[in-house]
Amino acid sequence: MTRISQPAFENKNHGPGGGIPVLKRIWDMFDVSLLFSQVGVRKHAGVPAWIMAFAYICGLIGKVNSTNQNAAYSMDAPALKQMLQGKSITQSAFSRFLSKPFRWLDLAVKRISALQEKPDTRLTDGDIIALDDTKIEHPYGKKIPFLCWLFDSSDKRHVWCMNLVTTLAVLKNGLEYPLLWRIWVKTENQDQKQTKLELAKKMLSEIREINKSRLWVAMDRWFLCKKLFNWLLEHGFDWVTKAKRNTVLYRRIENPRSRKRYVKVSPKELLKEAYPKLKAAGKNGFVSIPEIYIRLPYKVYNKKGASVDTYRYVPIAAVAGSIDKSTSSDEKQDVLLEDDRVAKFYNAYLLISNRYDKPDTVAQAYLKRW
Repeated sequence: MTRISQPAFENKNHGPGGGIPVLKRIWDMFDVSLLFSQVGVRKHAGVPAWIMAFAYICGLIGKVNSTNQNAAYSMDAPALKQMLQGKSITQSAFSRFLSKPFRWLDLAVKRISALQEKPDTRLTDGDIIALDDTKIEHPYGKKIPFLCWLFDSSDKRHVWCMNLVTTLAVLKNGLEYPLLWRIWVKTENQDQKQTKLELAKKMLSEIREINKSRLWVAMDRWFLCKKLFNWLLEHGFDWVTKAKRNTVLYRRIENPRSRKRYVKVSPKELLKEAYPKLKAAGKNGFVSIPEIYIRLPYKVYNKKGASVDTYRYVPIAAVAGSIDKSTSSDEKQDVLLEDDRVAKFYNAYLLISNRYDKPDTVAQAYLKRW
């Protein structure tokens, strides 16, 4: 039998700016230049603002490491030189453009609206919004107002960093694109203080105004909050997250001689019960645990008209999954990890979600968060 050799592909070298025409085509497809004008970002340092932004994005894709190198890159790339028509963008112009208080958040909302107008980029039922909270270490710029000292529990040290709350769209067709973001600011001013949960609600509310589809919100376990769960359901979102060690769950006990009883059960106990089945399922297997409930608060009004909190038992999906240790890495990263308070038993973890009617979709939704 003749052994067929692998094909040999010629390694085509390309100069600075390779791929810029493709990016410009995508830029024009969504009419991003018009979006800049609509939010009042028109010109800076004698250059149209959209060209400034486009040139900077091209530099990021070209993997330049600083604003100064980005300015040099804009003069080396033939496609950018043609767009600038003999003008140059200095490092100072880039820095002042990025630090100027334009209506950047309004621009982001208009960008998302433009993406919803195309069938290939529109969020539809079953797509995922990944909600995350990330600490990014920034050892310089001590007077930048949104930097602060926060405790990094992975390294057991305090770091000077930016705390970013982000949302990312993950579509069924495999496309991913950033949605909205907010910087959490540490402040003692009560009028300016906002929690990360409040920032997340604002972003999701803005997305909901643009798109009415039934979307998943796949969250970091830091966002595990019962009031947030209720808020998500009220606004038409499905949610999924990992259970913490101290998450209180319940199992319903049927007794023909008495009314239904709900007995507390810890996530670790559930994982211990499901572990033999999970081990038999093999690598990347999942096991659904039926008849699990969570107590969620809701408001009622007493005879005096005052609102009081009461609780009800709500069925949830509880899905056990296993971590593939071969793919894990302990290497130091620039993005700091959150405190590892996840509920686990050996290499198993527990996912919880409101979609108790479709537990088979819970794991797939959460995995797309990554």
